Amino acid sequence: MRRVLPLVFCLALPAAAADIEVSGAKVQSYPVALAPPISTEAGLRQRGQEVAERVRALLQLTGMIKILDPASFLAPADEGIEPKKIQFEAWRQIGAKGLLKFALRRSQRAVVIEYLVFDVRSERPLANGTLQTGEDRLENLAGQLADAILLGLTGEPGPFRSQIAFVRQSGRHKTVWISDPDGARARLITPAKGLHILPAWGPGGQSVYFTSYAARKPHLYRMPIRGGRWTAVSRRKGINTGAKVSPVAVTVDGKTYPYLIALTLSKDGNAEIYLISLKGDIVKRVTNHWGIDSSPTWSPDGKQLAFVSERGGTPQIYVSKVDGSELRRVTWKGDYNQTPAWSPRGDLIAFVGRDERNAFDIFTVATADGNVKRLTQAEGNNEEPTWAPNGRLIAFTSTRGEGRTQRVWVMREDGRHATLVSGVKGRAFTPRWSPFLP
Repeated sequence: MRRVLPLVFCLALPAAAADIEVSGAKVQSYPVALAPPISTEAGLRQRGQEVAERVRALLQLTGMIKILDPASFLAPADEGIEPKKIQFEAWRQIGAKGLLKFALRRSQRAVVIEYLVFDVRSERPLANGTLQTGEDRLENLAGQLADAILLGLTGEPGPFRSQIAFVRQSGRHKTVWISDPDGARARLITPAKGLHILPAWGPGGQSVYFTSYAARKPHLYRMPIRGGRWTAVSRRKGINTGAKVSPVAVTVDGKTYPYLIALTLSKDGNAEIYLISLKGDIVKRVTNHWGIDSSPTWSPDGKQLAFVSERGGTPQIYVSKVDGSELRRVTWKGDYNQTPAWSPRGDLIAFVGRDERNAFDIFTVATADGNVKRLTQAEGNNEEPTWAPNGRLIAFTSTRGEGRTQRVWVMREDGRHATLVSGVKGRAFTPRWSPFLP
């Protein structure tokens, strides 16, 4: 039997981080040097370089890290990883403010990466740690390394220990895929044929829920991401769509559930928001109105839901407690607002609005005061926002760019630095960012 080595992650952090603005108008690209990987084995050095390239791609998504060109490096490649051997002046001369050094070695049947993140100006370490896994899974460590750099430089966790689920259309088939945040390592998780849409992550990112027309009706299914059979969760009459799993335990009518699914059901004729268990049992009907209610999204504390309702005559974003009480409308501008997504930080709800040109763009509304900010404009249609688990990035669907084809993009929470991340051919849409993965 082939033995699979677990990933081991040890991290030590000092009290202070580098002086980097992570949000607001002052965000600027912080120059970071990724030093060549160090190893006594040529093969491991090559694998380390592959990991470094993945780290580079991930960090560039943030819009606040500028990875310096290795051709500009002045320090010798063999200067080592120990602080006393590092020629900080050589790194300062090329404009580096941050520096990542890492070394690879073998330990029995595993590969160990030791890394340090430095503030070049003060020459002090900001983060250090050890990562360990099997050589065939070495690329999996890129996300952990990228997160370690961000944590050391900003004091905040990075979003890269996560994945994005999305729908790909090929001909008449729509299928659910998952990929790394930069679009790399995309793979199919549903059957290759049929209509499988509207993915949502299960607890801990270990499964994906989706609506499928496999039985010629829109039923809700669950698929483990590491393989296995897909199982039906809700096959009620009418639609079973828009599922979102709560990020935390939820208390409803005095009873606490580890997780609940919010979704739209039309079993009684009208589209309403319901809460069901992970097994599919109905726990609570949240809405009861003649207007269509759909697209629920959870607040990060699991105490509220935002959703779309047409009860006022046009689709608008509303918020209520999970039992449907204390209902309030939060969007007042525009006559077509949809697909809300609540930030993991709790302060913003992203949504899609149709403007006076009949174009769709992404906005945020502040949960505290209702202030609305426009994130996209004049670059095709931009829809279906979903937040990274640290609340600093948004993945979305856009028709901007070559061919005006729907693809998945990632931008900062303020709408800047949009980057194409679709790693598959054809249309790609309905991205859903996972929670932090184990």
